[in-house]
Amino acid sequence: MVGPDSVHPNVYGNYVMVLGILNELGYDIAQWKLDSVERRFRHLEAGGDVQEIWGFQKDPSDPERMALLQELRRITVEKGRSTRKK
Repeated sequence: MVGPDSVHPNVYGNYVMVLGILNELGYDIAQWKLDSVERRFRHLEAGGDVQEIWGFQKDPSDPERMALLQELRRITVEKGRSTRKK
């Protein structure tokens, strides 16, 4: 299922899934630059691909979207480390 803009509605979920897989494969995602990913998550007017985020009560601004990407990466890295320690 895709949204009216042809973008899968759970773009942040897809992002976390990819980060988790790459992290488990041993890639140091904590050190990766997110510039190219951030550009894609911006609103269409700002040159991005994602007009709105389905499931959000409030459409995050572009700076809020970038902060979400950073925070989700941080959480994914931390969860991966804690899982490996067990």
